[in-house]
Amino acid sequence: MMGLTLADAVPLRAVIQQRIKDDVVARNRIAVATVAKGETPEAPAVTVDTYTARIAEARQDFRTLDRLMAEANLRTTLEWDGQTLSLLEAIQLAKDLRQAIVEYKALGAHPRVTRAKTGGFLREATELLEVAQYDPVWYQQEAERLMRRVVRLSRVIDRINETVAIDFPAARKYMMLDDDGD
Repeated sequence: MMGLTLADAVPLRAVIQQRIKDDVVARNRIAVATVAKGETPEAPAVTVDTYTARIAEARQDFRTLDRLMAEANLRTTLEWDGQTLSLLEAIQLAKDLRQAIVEYKALGAHPRVTRAKTGGFLREATELLEVAQYDPVWYQQEAERLMRRVVRLSRVIDRINETVAIDFPAARKYMMLDDDGD
């Protein structure tokens, strides 16, 4: 059994993705050899078929890890704002809050009233103003409040990710594990 925390599974997932990309590039590099007519190409140390098998195996491992992570994220819950959320929902909520922060900061950066930019050729006889139809200060403050909330939520998610374990024996193939216990 290879117990792996969700926190460790995230970078492992990236390692497997990179292995797939690297093996595809390596396979493509050795797939064709250029030689003079009548000469026999030197056989590569690793064959195209070997790379193809390694890629297929890594893709299967990736799908398995993805499924295990998704199941754990659905099964694991936390309390937030008086409601029970699955870890999956909490992760999406954190993403949503971060997006709202970006949007609110942009709204908060806009002045309440500014001169409108005119096209140049046609000057209006009257001065045009752009007037915000909302309170920019409120959006600035709300962005700060949401930032504090998303930091707290992220810390809760991180703590849970360190405790939830999944069984993924294939992790040994991708992780630097020393069988001597060192």
